[in-house]
Amino acid sequence: MDTKTSNDDSTRALTNHLNCPICTNLFFKPTFFECGHTMCLLCHYNIDKNSESKTYELPIFKCPQCRSTSIIPWNKRPLNVTLDQICAQQHPKEYARLAGSSESDPTSDRPEIPPGLNDKPQTVDLSKIALDSRKVIARKTYATLFPLILKAAHEGKTFVSIREKSILKSIEISLQPLSQMFFKHNNLHKIMCSPEECTLMLCKTSSRWRREVINADHVEDEPENSGSSQDPATPPPPARRRRILMRRPIGAREENASEAFSRLSSMIRLDY
Repeated sequence: MDTKTSNDDSTRALTNHLNCPICTNLFFKPTFFECGHTMCLLCHYNIDKNSESKTYELPIFKCPQCRSTSIIPWNKRPLNVTLDQICAQQHPKEYARLAGSSESDPTSDRPEIPPGLNDKPQTVDLSKIALDSRKVIARKTYATLFPLILKAAHEGKTFVSIREKSILKSIEISLQPLSQMFFKHNNLHKIMCSPEECTLMLCKTSSRWRREVINADHVEDEPENSGSSQDPATPPPPARRRRILMRRPIGAREENASEAFSRLSSMIRLDY
């Protein structure tokens, strides 16, 4: 009886260690961070997908358990082979169910690595790839923005501002080819882009746009008391202080610091 209870407790403890600490499901293709913490592959994918980074910075991924950082993406983290085999042996039905579900395996419909690249060094024209990719992103971004900007033009708006993060990254990456498309086909005046906001100026007048309008022909009424040069409602300016310093007579004996301080204090007169 005691042996059976002990075995049940051991089995229960082992089962608890076979569950992912993030989704609490059985480990399926578990991979681990550089810090050693293990999660199922789908949780690694979701963690990386929700990680934000600036446009031209490599993303930094954080372990959800100890917050250690890494730049290695989810599909490059090593597989915990032993743990994966134990899960398949201890819970074959559950493991088979997860294996048959495409939602549990983000690699089922997503390539593990970008097309044309692998772990081995090879001759690749990175400059051409970057420029061609920028053109592709520019065409997609143009197709998204043009109907919205056209609608703004029909509404009489001389400029529009964009602050949505995902489209801002696309604009920042493809700014050069994107601006050429707008300038050539739509006579756009100017595009100003930063990581926080992008402003598209539809015409030159928008460059001089401001939130206040001043009447250049405004005439002020003359004050009633024209003889007074100062408005009675205006308080008088504070009196200016004048400092007069009298020099020590030539040929006088040398004096120490205390005597000099006393003499200067008595010789300085403040007139108000």
